[in-house]
Amino acid sequence: MMETFFGPRLLHHWPARRPDLHWHILPPPAAAARLTDAYAALTDRAGLAAVDAAWLHCTLLHSAPVAVVSDAHRADIIAAVRDICTRITPWQMTVERPVPGPVAIEAAITPGQPARQLCRLITDVTYQVAGFDPGTPHPADGYYPHMSLAYATDDVPDRDLRVWLSDNPIPHTTFTVDEIALVAQSHDGHKITWQPITTIPLGGTTAPHDTTTPGRTNVQ
Repeated sequence: MMETFFGPRLLHHWPARRPDLHWHILPPPAAAARLTDAYAALTDRAGLAAVDAAWLHCTLLHSAPVAVVSDAHRADIIAAVRDICTRITPWQMTVERPVPGPVAIEAAITPGQPARQLCRLITDVTYQVAGFDPGTPHPADGYYPHMSLAYATDDVPDRDLRVWLSDNPIPHTTFTVDEIALVAQSHDGHKITWQPITTIPLGGTTAPHDTTTPGRTNVQ
């Protein structure tokens, strides 16, 4: 049985409509469209909020609320992460077949180690620069990179989902991870959306750019 993702446990630390800083790996548009199209029949059903291709993501770090991070601290964090990323080599990421998880239909990502390394490094510099307390355990401990194709918005029996997956052997999706993104992300209790802040290339091969245009809007 899948339980609602947008329940009290989430709302306790991330209230609806509050933008929090998130670092993401974002799939290229073609790869995102392949994933959402291939699993549309799985995710388009009662009790599930399918993730549109534009919002598909692999979270590296859910950081602090936007309102508590000063412009100076944010700039310092971005500069530190940019320096880290010059030493990270791009890699091939494979999005495996999804499974029903506790609160979402999750597709594991392999290999996990490069994303886990980035999670740890980004977390460490964020806390060092801004002085946030990471608490215990460290966010990278037990971190497993994945993409959620749909979030449960109600209690959903997963038996039919597993039957569908057993009858539909869809190939894996692979793409090159050559940049990461910082966004101001929020949710409305049904969908997750964000405003883009910046993208940072891996390996120092492309000039980073800050996004100053308005972010994507939520299409219901």
